[in-house]
This record gives sequence, structure tokens and C-alpha cells, in this order.
Amino acid sequence: MEDGFRSKNTNLLLVAALTLVLLGLALSFLTWQNLKQQRETLNKHMLLSAQAVLRGVEAGLVRDLRAAFGGGRRGREFPAQPQLKAKAEDLFRELSSGGGVEFLALYGPDRKPVVTSWAPGDDNAFSLPDQAWESLSTHGKWLKLLREKRREVLVAAVRSHPLLTALSNHDPGFNPSQPREFPYLVVGIDTEEHLALYLGSRQAAFLQTGYVLLVALFLWTLALAYLRRREQGKALQEDLAEARKIGRLAAGLAHEIRNPLSAIRGFAQYFADKLRGRDPEEKYAQTMVKEADRLDRVVTDLLFLANPRAAKEEDVDLEGLVQDLHRLLSLDLAHKKAKLSYDLQAPRLFADPDMLKQMLLNLLMNSLAVLPEQGGAVHISSFKEGTNPCLAVKDNGPGMTPDQKAHALEMFFTTKEQGTGLGLAIVHKIMHSHHGRVTIVSEPGQGAEIRLVFPKRRTK
Repeated sequence: MEDGFRSKNTNLLLVAALTLVLLGLALSFLTWQNLKQQRETLNKHMLLSAQAVLRGVEAGLVRDLRAAFGGGRRGREFPAQPQLKAKAEDLFRELSSGGGVEFLALYGPDRKPVVTSWAPGDDNAFSLPDQAWESLSTHGKWLKLLREKRREVLVAAVRSHPLLTALSNHDPGFNPSQPREFPYLVVGIDTEEHLALYLGSRQAAFLQTGYVLLVALFLWTLALAYLRRREQGKALQEDLAEARKIGRLAAGLAHEIRNPLSAIRGFAQYFADKLRGRDPEEKYAQTMVKEADRLDRVVTDLLFLANPRAAKEEDVDLEGLVQDLHRLLSLDLAHKKAKLSYDLQAPRLFADPDMLKQMLLNLLMNSLAVLPEQGGAVHISSFKEGTNPCLAVKDNGPGMTPDQKAHALEMFFTTKEQGTGLGLAIVHKIMHSHHGRVTIVSEPGQGAEIRLVFPKRRTK
């Protein structure tokens, strides 16, 4: 039921994320389509502007020339060409300086400029490319968006009225009513004002598309991470379920082992007492008793790890606890010829007293097992690590390698021949129930210090 609910929520999340991504992409597509239509409309508007300028200039020049030739009647004296050209140049420059028109030019049939809006030798001079002349010869018109000095200019050229060839003809016998060749009018439209709004919209579209792509990437990454996390969580739940089964099996086996083990230990003690003074029978019986006790401790540790109880925290007097442990381990200390000392700067701790005693006992037993034969020493201290109370057990044993420190808290990891690998694992389990942590400070040949760091709120 719960898995189905989670699967349904996951599907809804993926559908929602995919819907948002598709909506964003559709919005971006519509925006770019709108921009495309804007550009097409803008190009048509600029083309109409260019055609209007060309037709207006052509009409004005033709009107002036016809007036100068007296309506085109044959035999009229050829008018003063310089005056006509000067008047045309003034017209071209006036239109070019008014804004919107970048330049104007009239080319003769020989493809040379006759009248221009720029002065001779001016840097703003413009010349038509070869492809323009080919188009003019074939179709009588040419249109192209060119980039001139970092600005986009719409250049339009058309085959113009034949009468305009009079501005380039120096023959006094020129007959305006029967011209044989065509001149060409060229205009350059400044697109800056036309494109300003479009470029602003395009920049906004770029930003919008970038934002949509980033959001889509984020949502896709989030969805993949969620699915991966979900799969990992599912695998972890399966592992936990399997671990619980193994734990229950271990607990059951431990109970089954403990009952016959108690009988074996009792019989071993009976034979040890019965065979006292007889060697090696007494020695064998005592070995059986010790091994039965060691196996009983392993069973006890396994039962604790399989079914840990909740911590019942209270105010603990550390000095009384340490003295109790000193008395409990006095024979072991004497056997190892070792000393146990303590320095309790924080004399009280808020914790489960039984669990705290078990942790310290496990740590002390581990330290005693690795102490040197002479000069062994174990030191218990309590202090503040930052704002957290800390309880530490330090020895002058051989210390740990980095690899040993990395695996020290794992179950069944041990470096001792008779070790079970459960002592530090139990300490780690108890500290987890206290919401604390275990820190190992050790270097090879420098001894080891195990620190139990408790949360701040557990002090009193």
C-alpha cells in the first residue's frame, strides 16, 4: 500500500516536472516564432521605406530635369549640368542628414557614381558589389542587408528613369526624349531605429530561453536524483529488512547457545574443582571454564547488538563510576602491571549509567589487551570539546594505522588473536542511541585515544 502511494507520488512528480519543461519550451518556441514574424514585418517596413525614398527622389529629379529641358522638346538648349548636379547633391545630402537614410547615390550607365550624398574621397563612400550589378542588369533591382562600420544598413538599388542619364551626359546634343541607357538609384536605410525594439525583444528571448533551459536542466537533474535516491532508499530498506532478519536469527541462535553453554560451563567448573591439584587435568578444566566465559560474553554482545534497548538517561557521577571500574579491573591491571589514572574536569554527565559503564568497560578491556608488558598506562578524562561534553580513554599501546582507524567501529573487525570485534561496535551503537559520536585519535606507535562526544543538551 505504502509502496503504491510512493510510486503514485513519484509518477505525479515526474509528470509535473515534464509538464513544466514542455510548457517552458513551448513558450520559448512561440516567442521565437513571434520574433521571426516581427523581423519579417520589419524587413517589409524597411523595404517600403527604401522604395518610398527611391521613388520620391526619382520623381523629384525627373521633374526638375523635365523643367530644365522644357518638357523634353527637341532643340531646347542643353541646361547647365553642374547646376543640376549640385542641386541633386544638395537634395541627397539633405535626405541623408535628416535621419533614417544612411546614404543616396545615382550611378550612370557606366556604373560610376554621378551624384552622391558623400563628398569625393569621403570615408563614407559606398560602392555596389558585383552581385548587385548582375541583379540590376537582369532584374532591374537589388536588395541586401549589409554591415557597414558595425551598423546594419539595408541597401536598395533600382533601375531608374532614363532621363536621369542627363546628369552624367556632357553631349550638348543630348536628346532627353530618346535616351538609350538607364541610370541606377541606390539608397542605404539606417536600420538602427527600426531594429532597436526587435533587438530588445530578441535579447529578452535569449534570456528567457536560457532561463527555461536552465530550469529544464535543473528539473531533469532533480528528477534523476530523486529516482536514484528512491532506488537507493529502496535498496537500503531491503538491506535493513535483511539485516533485521539476520539479527532475529542471531538473537535466536544466541538464546539457543546460552542454555547449553551454561550447562557446559557448570560441568567444566565442577571438573575443575574435582580435579584440583591434578595436572594437566585441572588446567584443561580451567581452560574450558575460561573459554565458556568468553563465549558467553560474545553471546551477550550479539544479543545487545541484535536487540538494543533505548537509553534511559540520567545524571551520572563519573568519579564514582570510574572508581567502580577500577575496583572491577584491579586484578587485570595487576596482571598487566599497568596503571589506571583519571582527570575528570567535567565530573558529571547526562547518560544511561549502565550503557556508559559498558562502553567504558569495553574501552578499558581493549586498552588492557594491547598494553606493553612493562610501563602500561590507561588514562580516563572528561572535558569539553567545543561546547560538547567528551569522555575519553587513552592508552600507550601500539596505536592504530589509518586503515585500522577506518574500520575500527565495524562489527567483527579486530586485530587481536582472541578478539571478537564487537567491543567498539557496541560502543558505537550505544553512542548512536545517545545521539553522540565516537572519535579515534591515534598514530602508529603513539597509543590510541577513543573519545565519546555527547550532544551539548546532555550535560547537566
